[in-house]
Amino acid sequence: MERLTGLDASFLYLETPTMLLNIGFAVKVDPAGLQGWSFQTLFDHVARRARTEPAFRRRLVQVPFGLDHPRWVEDPEFDVLSHLRHVALPQPGDDAELGAMLGRIMSTPLDRSRPLWECWAIEGCHDGSWVFVMKLHHASVDGVAAAGLLLHLLDTDPQSPAASVVSAAPTAPIPSDLGLLAQAVRSQITRPVRLTRLAARSGRNLVRLTRERLRARDQGRSMPMGGPRTHFNGAIGRRRSVVFARLPLDGVKQVKRATGTTVNDVVLAACGGALRRYLAQRGDLPSRSLTAMVPVSVRTRDQAADKRNRISGMWSKLGTDLADPLERLRRINADTLAAKRDQDAIGADMLQDWAEFNAPTVFQSAVRWYTKLKLADRFVPVHNVIVSNLPGPRTPLYLAGAPLRNIYPMGPVMEAVGLNMTVMSYLDHLDFSFVVDAAQVPDAWDLAAQVRPAFDELLAAAI
Repeated sequence: MERLTGLDASFLYLETPTMLLNIGFAVKVDPAGLQGWSFQTLFDHVARRARTEPAFRRRLVQVPFGLDHPRWVEDPEFDVLSHLRHVALPQPGDDAELGAMLGRIMSTPLDRSRPLWECWAIEGCHDGSWVFVMKLHHASVDGVAAAGLLLHLLDTDPQSPAASVVSAAPTAPIPSDLGLLAQAVRSQITRPVRLTRLAARSGRNLVRLTRERLRARDQGRSMPMGGPRTHFNGAIGRRRSVVFARLPLDGVKQVKRATGTTVNDVVLAACGGALRRYLAQRGDLPSRSLTAMVPVSVRTRDQAADKRNRISGMWSKLGTDLADPLERLRRINADTLAAKRDQDAIGADMLQDWAEFNAPTVFQSAVRWYTKLKLADRFVPVHNVIVSNLPGPRTPLYLAGAPLRNIYPMGPVMEAVGLNMTVMSYLDHLDFSFVVDAAQVPDAWDLAAQVRPAFDELLAAAI
């Protein structure tokens, strides 16, 4: 049995019927030339691999009366069959149909009485490929850990032997309510002391942050609630759509080297340029820059195998108010450097430490009232978009012997933030997935179409 961290549990408390905290990957594979490759081939492969990874077999147990964060326990009734789905795209099976199908998958909640993951096999793509989808709850993993679980299902050799099935170890009984209450009481006894120490440390770090900002003279950099409102910054609905884009990794690195920035800066600049073009086409371009929340992994090398959320976040302007692509990139680079200084000053673990003191019942009630009253339509958004960049493999990968063509990462949209832009590298390219609230962004493919022109403009200016 393992207690969820406060940050892990927060993703459970934040979830509402309209705001599902699902993350995932859509992997396009090409089984052409593989004799007898079918859904059963894929099913057998995933079933064997899932049984060898404990993270696939754990489920939630709630503490009575919400006195403490839930626990992970080994599911005594674990059955891989309950987690695998098989669907086909309607014709013609192009990217539009695939994006709509992925949107439906991401729009459905995971069953909290079972381990919090599903895998889908989608056939019927117009080019003969299949799409394998792994969907997980953000409470169980962050993006880096989710990528690790995906890699557990993949191989670097198409002829890799099938994973041996591990004999099931005796499963510990589900803990009793009385035992869970006793643990919760012990945790509550030490709560005041831990809270006092954390408040003192946070105060010292806040003083350090203020001094650092005064020294660096960057008081005007990005902050929460510092962006304008757009048509995708309001109360969200239940339906999602997913659209895709792609950039060459070598080209991104060319820009990085020529400008002395980072790959992440270039990705943010491409997203900012695409958003500027898209909003201008709609006659909806604000005079102030949009602000992105950028998840940041704080996972250390020693925590590489840890499946818990090890993330923080930084805010960055996207330069949507700037016509010059190089000026936009320089603005973003200055913002991200300042954000890293802030993180060093305030401590990478501060978000996780404060999340430990979330009161489950109060937290959930506040989120539900915020959603029910549609307060996202009344207040300035904390940020306009989420932009996440995950490092991916540079060597070819295979799923049940079939080579991978793409890896599309998918993240959640939040109240007041109906657009999530997530990027992952694979081989020689970057795959972009935009998960959107379908009502707020019905023309999401128009946005995706602007990524390559925005990047080409930046590349031409940089070299």
